[in-house]
Amino acid sequence: MSALTGMLIGIAAKVGAPLVKEVLQRQLGGAAGGIAGSVIDMIAGKLGVEVDDLPSQDPDELGNAIKEVERDNAEVLRINLESQRETSRLLLAPLEAKQPTWTWAWLPAWQWFLLLAWFWRIVLAPTVNGALHANVELVPLSDLAWITTVYMGLHMGGNTAKSFFQARWGK
Repeated sequence: MSALTGMLIGIAAKVGAPLVKEVLQRQLGGAAGGIAGSVIDMIAGKLGVEVDDLPSQDPDELGNAIKEVERDNAEVLRINLESQRETSRLLLAPLEAKQPTWTWAWLPAWQWFLLLAWFWRIVLAPTVNGALHANVELVPLSDLAWITTVYMGLHMGGNTAKSFFQARWGK
Protein backbone atom coordinates (compact mmCIF):
# COMPACT_ATOMS: atom_id res chain seq x y z
CA MET A 1 0.00 0.00 0.00
CA SER A 2 2.95 2.38 0.52
CA ALA A 3 3.86 2.49 -3.18
CA LEU A 4 0.22 3.21 -4.01
CA THR A 5 0.06 5.86 -1.30
CA GLY A 6 3.19 7.61 -2.54
CA MET A 7 1.91 7.54 -6.10
CA LEU A 8 -1.52 8.95 -5.14
CA ILE A 9 0.02 11.67 -2.97
CA GLY A 10 2.36 12.67 -5.80
CA ILE A 11 -0.43 12.80 -8.36
CA ALA A 12 -2.71 14.71 -5.97
CA ALA A 13 0.02 17.32 -5.51
CA LYS A 14 0.65 17.48 -9.26
CA VAL A 15 -3.00 17.99 -10.23
CA GLY A 16 -3.65 20.55 -7.49
CA ALA A 17 -5.77 18.52 -5.06
CA PRO A 18 -4.32 19.67 -1.72
CA LEU A 19 -7.14 18.27 0.43
CA VAL A 20 -6.80 14.75 -0.95
CA LYS A 21 -3.01 15.01 -0.65
CA GLU A 22 -3.15 16.15 2.97
CA VAL A 23 -5.72 13.50 4.00
CA LEU A 24 -3.56 10.76 2.50
CA GLN A 25 -0.37 12.13 4.07
CA ARG A 26 -1.90 12.46 7.53
CA GLN A 27 -3.86 9.25 7.78
CA LEU A 28 -1.88 6.63 5.95
CA GLY A 29 0.80 4.79 7.78
CA GLY A 30 1.42 1.11 7.32
CA ALA A 31 -2.23 0.52 6.49
CA ALA A 32 -5.01 2.71 5.22
CA GLY A 33 -7.14 4.16 7.94
CA GLY A 34 -10.63 5.63 8.13
CA ILE A 35 -11.22 8.43 5.70
CA ALA A 36 -7.94 7.87 3.83
CA GLY A 37 -9.06 4.36 2.90
CA SER A 38 -12.39 5.79 1.78
CA VAL A 39 -10.62 8.37 -0.40
CA ILE A 40 -8.62 5.61 -2.08
CA ASP A 41 -11.83 3.58 -2.58
CA MET A 42 -13.52 6.63 -4.14
CA ILE A 43 -10.58 7.17 -6.51
CA ALA A 44 -10.77 3.53 -7.57
CA GLY A 45 -14.55 3.85 -7.94
CA LYS A 46 -14.19 6.87 -10.23
CA LEU A 47 -11.90 4.80 -12.46
CA GLY A 48 -14.08 1.68 -12.20
CA VAL A 49 -11.20 -0.50 -10.98
CA GLU A 50 -10.20 -2.30 -7.80
CA VAL A 51 -7.85 -0.57 -5.34
CA ASP A 52 -5.12 -3.12 -6.10
CA ASP A 53 -5.26 -2.12 -9.79
CA LEU A 54 -4.65 1.60 -9.13
CA PRO A 55 -0.85 1.47 -9.59
CA SER A 56 -1.29 0.20 -13.15
CA GLN A 57 -3.64 3.03 -14.16
CA ASP A 58 -2.64 5.92 -16.39
CA PRO A 59 -1.35 8.83 -14.23
CA ASP A 60 -3.46 11.34 -16.18
CA GLU A 61 -6.63 9.31 -15.55
CA LEU A 62 -5.65 9.00 -11.89
CA GLY A 63 -5.15 12.76 -11.73
CA ASN A 64 -8.60 13.37 -13.17
CA ALA A 65 -10.15 10.90 -10.71
CA ILE A 66 -8.37 12.57 -7.79
CA LYS A 67 -9.60 16.00 -8.93
CA GLU A 68 -13.17 14.66 -9.14
CA VAL A 69 -12.96 13.10 -5.67
CA GLU A 70 -11.69 16.36 -4.20
CA ARG A 71 -14.31 18.43 -6.03
CA ASP A 72 -17.16 16.11 -4.99
CA ASN A 73 -16.00 15.74 -1.37
CA ALA A 74 -14.14 18.97 -0.64
CA GLU A 75 -16.29 19.98 2.32
CA VAL A 76 -16.08 16.56 4.01
CA LEU A 77 -12.31 16.45 3.52
CA ARG A 78 -11.91 20.02 4.81
CA ILE A 79 -14.00 19.22 7.91
CA ASN A 80 -11.99 16.06 8.56
CA LEU A 81 -8.68 17.91 8.34
CA GLU A 82 -9.96 20.68 10.62
CA SER A 83 -11.15 18.04 13.08
CA GLN A 84 -7.67 16.48 13.11
CA ARG A 85 -6.04 19.86 13.72
CA GLU A 86 -8.44 20.67 16.55
CA THR A 87 -7.94 17.26 18.15
CA SER A 88 -4.17 17.73 18.06
CA ARG A 89 -4.50 21.22 19.52
CA LEU A 90 -6.73 20.00 22.35
CA LEU A 91 -4.42 17.09 23.18
CA LEU A 92 -1.41 19.40 23.38
CA ALA A 93 -3.17 22.19 25.30
CA PRO A 94 -2.57 20.79 28.83
CA LEU A 95 1.13 20.33 28.09
CA GLU A 96 1.54 23.83 26.69
CA ALA A 97 -0.44 25.56 29.43
CA LYS A 98 1.56 27.36 32.08
CA GLN A 99 0.22 25.22 34.91
CA PRO A 100 2.02 23.21 37.57
CA THR A 101 3.16 19.79 36.38
CA TRP A 102 1.00 17.89 38.87
CA THR A 103 -2.20 19.21 37.21
CA TRP A 104 -1.64 16.91 34.26
CA ALA A 105 1.13 14.51 35.36
CA TRP A 106 -1.01 12.52 37.79
CA LEU A 107 -2.84 10.87 34.88
CA PRO A 108 0.15 9.21 33.22
CA ALA A 109 1.80 8.56 36.61
CA TRP A 110 -1.22 6.57 37.79
CA GLN A 111 -1.50 4.79 34.45
CA TRP A 112 2.09 3.59 34.71
CA PHE A 113 1.64 2.68 38.37
CA LEU A 114 -1.44 0.60 37.61
CA LEU A 115 0.29 -1.08 34.67
CA LEU A 116 3.21 -2.00 36.92
CA ALA A 117 0.89 -3.16 39.74
CA TRP A 118 -1.09 -5.46 37.45
CA PHE A 119 2.09 -6.77 35.79
CA TRP A 120 3.63 -7.45 39.20
CA ARG A 121 0.52 -9.23 40.47
CA ILE A 122 -0.17 -11.36 37.40
CA VAL A 123 3.32 -12.01 35.94
CA LEU A 124 6.32 -11.08 38.07
CA ALA A 125 5.31 -12.11 41.60
CA PRO A 126 4.04 -15.58 40.59
CA THR A 127 7.20 -16.08 38.49
CA VAL A 128 9.44 -15.09 41.42
CA ASN A 129 7.45 -17.33 43.77
CA GLY A 130 7.70 -20.28 41.40
CA ALA A 131 11.34 -19.84 40.40
CA LEU A 132 12.77 -19.10 43.84
CA HIS A 133 10.29 -21.07 45.93
CA ALA A 134 9.71 -17.77 47.68
CA ASN A 135 6.56 -16.59 49.33
CA VAL A 136 6.21 -13.07 47.92
CA GLU A 137 2.99 -11.57 49.19
CA LEU A 138 0.44 -11.02 46.43
CA VAL A 139 -2.00 -8.13 46.42
CA PRO A 140 -5.51 -9.58 46.19
CA LEU A 141 -6.99 -9.10 42.73
CA SER A 142 -10.10 -7.58 44.29
CA ASP A 143 -7.99 -4.82 45.88
CA LEU A 144 -6.17 -4.15 42.63
CA ALA A 145 -9.47 -4.05 40.75
CA TRP A 146 -10.88 -1.61 43.32
CA ILE A 147 -7.88 0.73 43.03
CA THR A 148 -8.17 0.62 39.24
CA THR A 149 -11.90 1.36 39.43
CA VAL A 150 -11.35 4.36 41.70
CA TYR A 151 -8.68 5.73 39.33
CA MET A 152 -10.96 5.26 36.33
CA GLY A 153 -13.80 6.97 38.19
CA LEU A 154 -11.60 9.95 39.00
CA HIS A 155 -10.09 10.09 35.54
CA MET A 156 -13.28 9.62 33.54
CA GLY A 157 -16.02 10.62 35.94
CA GLY A 158 -14.04 13.45 37.49
CA ASN A 159 -14.00 15.38 34.24
CA THR A 160 -17.71 14.78 33.80
CA ALA A 161 -18.47 16.04 37.31
CA LYS A 162 -16.13 19.01 36.83
CA SER A 163 -17.87 19.95 33.58
CA PHE A 164 -21.28 19.60 35.22
CA PHE A 165 -20.38 21.83 38.16
CA GLN A 166 -18.69 24.42 35.95
CA ALA A 167 -21.73 24.61 33.69
CA ARG A 168 -24.11 24.84 36.62
CA TRP A 169 -22.28 27.20 38.96
CA GLY A 170 -19.48 28.64 36.86
CA LYS A 171 -15.79 28.33 37.45
